[in-house]
Amino acid sequence: MRPWGVNKNGVTDEEAHSHPHVHNAHKYPWDDMSTFSIFTSWTTEPEIATRHAQMGTIGNKKKKIFIPGLFLTIKVKRDEVIWSPDGFNEAEKLLYGVRRNFDVEPVPAKQNKVP
Repeated sequence: MRPWGVNKNGVTDEEAHSHPHVHNAHKYPWDDMSTFSIFTSWTTEPEIATRHAQMGTIGNKKKKIFIPGLFLTIKVKRDEVIWSPDGFNEAEKLLYGVRRNFDVEPVPAKQNKVP
């Protein structure tokens, strides 16, 4: 399965879904389509963005190491924001396609447990 519905040049795949409910489909039978989307997912809550930025890991279940992430900020016009069913209580907003011209801040990794 292809992971994204929009390539790096902003061209949408004709098979990618374009429905906000499918974008939040982790609770639905079509779950395997949820990331094959023409949308990118954003939040209006800095705490949620930071939590997601700190979810990156390397290693395996026995030795998982948290890695630093990125906090992206973008300004858009109100009419560019697409309603999201927000099935995971993330203050989620959807934007069409690939986005550029955003600000980037590093987010430190979560504290790794010392064995």
